[in-house]
Amino acid sequence: MLAGAVEMLTTHQAFMRLTRHPAMLYDFNW
Repeated sequence: MLAGAVEMLTTHQAFMRLTRHPAMLYDFNW
């Protein structure tokens, strides 16, 4: 379940950066 959560987070980060959505709260600086 942890691996799934990490994958979800990384995918979310990639999506946010790709769309350049102003969501600093979701930016963990990875």
